[in-house]
Amino acid sequence: MEKAKKVGIHDVTDGQLEPPPEVSILILTHNARWYVHKTLDSLRWTKNVKYEVVVVDNASNWLLRLMLRRWHHRGWINKLKHPNYNSFFARGNNIASEQADPHAPYLLLLNSDIEVRDEAGCGD
Repeated sequence: MEKAKKVGIHDVTDGQLEPPPEVSILILTHNARWYVHKTLDSLRWTKNVKYEVVVVDNASNWLLRLMLRRWHHRGWINKLKHPNYNSFFARGNNIASEQADPHAPYLLLLNSDIEVRDEAGCGD
């Protein structure tokens, strides 16, 4: 767990964060490997907010699915869903919000092509 704390991801116990996150970050993706990597990498360095990352992959190619599983295993993604179909924007966000921690007071719908920076308002 020490490695996870160093990169800004919080303790995970059976898929639940302790304490509950302040925000559940919901990300949809469809065949956008490079963008998703940049987004997840930028989130790793966000230190001043307790958050969880929920990713819904909308029927991407096998390579992106493999990469998402790898990032989930590394702790960059707390919860990962792979519907067998493209759920598009509205349904995809509904799927992601159903996976979000029910104790998180905020949901952030984050496009998969966004780079998050602490100085952009995500920190103290």
